[in-house]
Amino acid sequence: MTCSSRILLPFALWPENPPSLSISSLFINLASDDLITGTNDGFIVCWKIVSDHQKIIPRLMLIGHTDQVLFIVASISTHKLEHFVSISDNDGEIKLWNNEDGRCIEHIETNLKHRCVQSLYYQLTNESFLICSGCYSEILIYDMHTLEIKFALTTSNVNADWISTFSVFQKINVPENIMVTGLLDGGCVKSWTFDPRTVTSNTAIESTNIGNNNNILPIDIKENESKEIRASFGSIIVPCDEYQRMILIVHCQDWQIFDGIDFTELCSYTTNERDIVKKEHWINGYFPTSSLVILFSARGYGHIFRLPENATFLNPKYRSQHNKTDMQLPQWLCRLSVGNELQLARTPIYCCHTISNHCQIYRADSSGQISVWNINLKEFSTNTDLIPISSISYQNVWSHALTNIRTIRKIFNKVYYSFHFFSQI
Repeated sequence: MTCSSRILLPFALWPENPPSLSISSLFINLASDDLITGTNDGFIVCWKIVSDHQKIIPRLMLIGHTDQVLFIVASISTHKLEHFVSISDNDGEIKLWNNEDGRCIEHIETNLKHRCVQSLYYQLTNESFLICSGCYSEILIYDMHTLEIKFALTTSNVNADWISTFSVFQKINVPENIMVTGLLDGGCVKSWTFDPRTVTSNTAIESTNIGNNNNILPIDIKENESKEIRASFGSIIVPCDEYQRMILIVHCQDWQIFDGIDFTELCSYTTNERDIVKKEHWINGYFPTSSLVILFSARGYGHIFRLPENATFLNPKYRSQHNKTDMQLPQWLCRLSVGNELQLARTPIYCCHTISNHCQIYRADSSGQISVWNINLKEFSTNTDLIPISSISYQNVWSHALTNIRTIRKIFNKVYYSFHFFSQI
């Protein structure tokens, strides 16, 4: 009988240049200081935010998918981020990850093209939901821990348009109901209201192959209300976090503010050749407060506007003008700029949070750079460009890591030569 005393040592080989980590998705949880980025090559990088949002440190790199990581989301039930979900582009592969050690816990291949993804924590049953819409006519609601489809929000139309975007929220006074507002490609708004504890209807969903691997059908839920509005293909719905009744709908060339109760249009902004933002194509937006809105453009800029009084919730003049010809226009205030917008190969990704009149804005771009703004909403410069308070890139991180490795190698070499010298004495 022989015994082996061999020791297996893992090695990491670091080239001079980092992998091509063009950022395609971004998720932030400020409660736990976690930031997660996905890339066009399928990598996922987990970061920690330190020093009052002025420093970001990478801690994990995961080989997540074989395709572009299109979405990263998580449902937050505590201050600690335990799990997150990543979704790839072409095959719609969904993976559930452990945020602590980077293990892939569960994964499924949906073969669906997802265009809008959000998460929701339902406190009454301690459930986390993953909600998706895309190149299909339903809004699919997954159990975030098992990745099984629990509900399918469908329309009453036989040949319904695809649902390009949606918003989801719960009313404070009616926490048991989940409310979802979806915008179809044809410009129709539909809403669903349901209690996931009591809704039952295992009805086969017509004209689709949506289902789970275990042949358990998701519960089919039809819409409660429907209304036609002025919208175009690829529009985005953005609700106001402070007052969810306010809805921003973003189109390529213009944007509108609606009252979510009945989708009455309150104001709109259309770019023209004489406008200061005439070259911008809008891709997304955010409400820092009920009176301010930030519009993000495909070129990589952010523009801050002040809403008119009739479009600001709790203002005495809210909804005072119903005639579109008499509507007041939003006021342009300033622009967010990093300085590398002309060099970007793809549209940047944005993530925003507002805490105590301070708005933190994170922008991740195709060069692998993450830029951070921290804007005091009570006093900030107007009619000018606001630059980030900090930036970090994969290239900086890689170079710093190589410098540390070389330093450690020099130290070990000195220790070795010293030991070798004294051993000869």
